[in-house]
Amino acid sequence: MSGQGDDRQSAALRALARAKLHLVPGALARVPTGIGERFASPWAPVGVLQMQLRPFPNGLLEFWAAQEQGHVLMDSVDRGYVPGVQPWGRRVLDGVAHMALPDLVTGSRRPLVLVGYLLDHLLGCREVAGGAWLSDGGGMTPRWREVGGRLQELVSLGYGLGESEDHDTHSYFAEGLAAYCHDRRQLNVIDPLLERLLRRTVMSESFWAAEGGTCAY
Repeated sequence: MSGQGDDRQSAALRALARAKLHLVPGALARVPTGIGERFASPWAPVGVLQMQLRPFPNGLLEFWAAQEQGHVLMDSVDRGYVPGVQPWGRRVLDGVAHMALPDLVTGSRRPLVLVGYLLDHLLGCREVAGGAWLSDGGGMTPRWREVGGRLQELVSLGYGLGESEDHDTHSYFAEGLAAYCHDRRQLNVIDPLLERLLRRTVMSESFWAAEGGTCAY
């Protein structure tokens, strides 16, 4: 069974890389030499990000890969998560996390924080303009709206990792998701209620399996 699970995850990560993970041409040439040399090949940043996404359940990876919205652009600088339609070369992308290459190889949680913003928006309303993000109390199905409502309750309790000066519901979810992937035990100490909610929903394979026919594609 574990082999089948590994095969499914590898397939999901490949699909995600093809559809959603983009390396800006010339990006490696624009980073400090010491950073660029840490990537084994011109396309290595995509593989590095794929490794960081391995804690995610297969259902989440497959869902994300299947959506039209929710892209990652890897470049020399971090421009944050930008909702909405935006041009990129000859393409138009909808909902983009602009990720800095140095953050991928310095142990920073920032890449997964940016993915957290993207997923918060996607799970809340599939990134529909003006739609409520998951952490705003939104949700693309009734079960996801329950999750969104619970996130709102947790924010009101005053928990949080405190990495952003203006700590809002979006950063609460994004930073919490990144912390879960990096050190779940530490998150359980800092914010046990969020750790439990993520473990039972966003990061739960069984939750995604139950939702499969409703929201996966």
